[in-house]
Amino acid sequence: MLLCNGALCVAGHPVAGAAKKGTGRMDGFVTAEAGRRRTLKAAIGCVGVGLHSGLRAELTLRPAAAGTGIVFRRSDLGIDIPALFDRVVDTRLCTAIGEGEARIGTIEHVMAALAGAGIDDAVVEVDGPEAPIMDGSAAPFVFLIDCAGIATTAAPRGAIEVLRPIRVEDASGAFAELLPAREPAFDAELEIDFPN
Repeated sequence: MLLCNGALCVAGHPVAGAAKKGTGRMDGFVTAEAGRRRTLKAAIGCVGVGLHSGLRAELTLRPAAAGTGIVFRRSDLGIDIPALFDRVVDTRLCTAIGEGEARIGTIEHVMAALAGAGIDDAVVEVDGPEAPIMDGSAAPFVFLIDCAGIATTAAPRGAIEVLRPIRVEDASGAFAELLPAREPAFDAELEIDFPN
């Protein structure tokens, strides 16, 4: 967790309504930014180890043209894999995306950092089958994004508007639900209740 004056921060900015340490609950309201699409000002990289493979992993975050979205590139294979829900090939112990025989695993911390920093367009080059785990959080990738800088493009940022309630529930009663908002914003209430 990256803290700024005791508050959870993303890309150096406090997050309104972030979970208080140890509570297991987050109630928050974050104003949605419509505005313009954002990318990185410069390329920046790191080297680490893959959590599951134990292999050396080199990762480079690169700026991308407006509208590109987030794309993972297997630099060793020359294959691009868009970070889209329909490219997810495995979720056991990590999130892995794939295209044909190419796959990249443990992308969730990089994705969290990019989303938290409001990056819409970037190419994430990885030289093997897994992103480096670094310290096990998104913080090292947030640091890289801060160092590279953020550039705002002229292209408008897209948004999804929830028009009606949507709820998914499993047999145990656990659920996720989206409700229409009264104003452009993200309002979240999360609770985790472990039986132990």
